[in-house]
Amino acid sequence: IYYNITSESEKTVGVCGEINGYYLYGRFNIPETIVYKNVTYSVTSIEERAFYKNNRLSYIAFPHSIKTIGDEAFYGCINFGTIILPDGLTNIGKSAFAACKKITSIEIPKNVTNIGERAFHSCTNLTSVKLSCDITSIPSQAFASCRYLRQINIPSTVKNIGKGVFYECMALASIELPDGITEIGDSAFYFTGLTTINMPNSITDIGSHAFYYCKLTSIDIPKSVKSIKNSTFASCFNLNSVILHEGLTDIDERAFNYCRGLESLKIPNSVTNIGKYAFAECTELTSIEFPEKLKNIGPSAFWFCSKLTSIKIPANVTRIESETFYGCSGLTTIKIPTNVTHIGSRAFCCCRGLTSIEIPNRIKSIEGNVFRE
Repeated sequence: IYYNITSESEKTVGVCGEINGYYLYGRFNIPETIVYKNVTYSVTSIEERAFYKNNRLSYIAFPHSIKTIGDEAFYGCINFGTIILPDGLTNIGKSAFAACKKITSIEIPKNVTNIGERAFHSCTNLTSVKLSCDITSIPSQAFASCRYLRQINIPSTVKNIGKGVFYECMALASIELPDGITEIGDSAFYFTGLTTINMPNSITDIGSHAFYYCKLTSIDIPKSVKSIKNSTFASCFNLNSVILHEGLTDIDERAFNYCRGLESLKIPNSVTNIGKYAFAECTELTSIEFPEKLKNIGPSAFWFCSKLTSIKIPANVTRIESETFYGCSGLTTIKIPTNVTHIGSRAFCCCRGLTSIEIPNRIKSIEGNVFRE
């Protein structure tokens, strides 16, 4: 292998990779020091792409002097198995060990302060991760597509879980979030095997698609969360219990779309907006309590909620948007508030059980096919 002098004054070098025409096989020990022109240098880093897609390496022994592992340093080393990271390590670069398909476990040493995005992406046989370090953030897609990951601890210092961190970690059934965590990024747990998760009261932001297609059965969303974003819990087919708290103001589009196990829901009085398709195809939903302060119900919000039998629309709602209750075949009665001035197209289309409806005299426009079967 060859080296690059990273600091002449501190006498340090980094491992750059293999010399052209020479290839490393099997197990290899990186020395703690090298001698160049009668000068001793400490080996302190593995440089960017040093062993990129080396499919012959099975093991590397790191000296304690290593502080940095660069971006994509071991990317695609498909036969790279056991990894013991040195205690002196402080930085793991982007995609440093991504697609190392034989790694089964990893412990991040306590001195690590930075883990790069996608650091362990697609380590498909990784089953356990021990984070011994005091990091404050787990970066985007750090463990995405680690399909057999079952166990990981989140240190108490972590405040942020980045975008897609556990994307497609299908074996991950549970995880403990520490008190003090404030943000769960977009798609953070997208298509995982999660059946349970605790939600500390410190959480203020949950990203879009954060729990999309999870196996959650219940969720208690902290009162510190003001908005449930686009598709946050969409396609959680097993979700049958949702607790919402006062302080929540917005249920965004598709927030609970396709939650086919959800039977009832009480929406806090602080909620003023329900977005389009928010509860579409919640086919087991039989009852829902709207808050008095609700002002907007988006198009197709309850599309094909076929077991809803009755609804009371709050007085502050002035528009029934298109397809809002499309396919709600179990609805028998509905009372439209006197302040409603507009009913959108197909708003009650295919509501075959509807026997009576009161339409206020303030209505100014009714679009086509409102009651079409």
